[in-house]
Amino acid sequence: MVVDIGLNVKNYSKKLHVPTYVRFVSTGDGVAVNQHDGFNHNQFYKGGRNTRNHWEYSFECLNIIKDYYKNYKEAFDCIEKCMKKNVAVHTLRDIYPGEETEEGLTKLKGLLNWLENLPISKLPYVEMGFDTLNPETITGLNNHREYIQ
Repeated sequence: MVVDIGLNVKNYSKKLHVPTYVRFVSTGDGVAVNQHDGFNHNQFYKGGRNTRNHWEYSFECLNIIKDYYKNYKEAFDCIEKCMKKNVAVHTLRDIYPGEETEEGLTKLKGLLNWLENLPISKLPYVEMGFDTLNPETITGLNNHREYIQ
């Protein structure tokens, strides 16, 4: 049996990501040099055209990663070891070495339950290049619809 213990905030091969938590930034030849938004740190930076395509992660996403590391450090240790060996799929013994199978399964079930209960796991993917409004903004706009029209 294979289980996924990733956060699944992005999928580059399918060109998808979870908005609010991560976004793909391309160099964008038509973008103004001084264009900025909430993800950029310096609106007057002029060297932006020399940056390559990359992913940007929100503070909310980074906080989830910190909690993941704090609660399940053994998963990160396993990934580090397996990356050095160039192995993509890890066995239960890789994640929980020295643990009896039953104990390892119990810990893995706890990890999977934690991942499923994250707010990020319930959000849909969108295609790269699309941004969305956060739910609070949408609710605020709906509540003030009569004033906007």
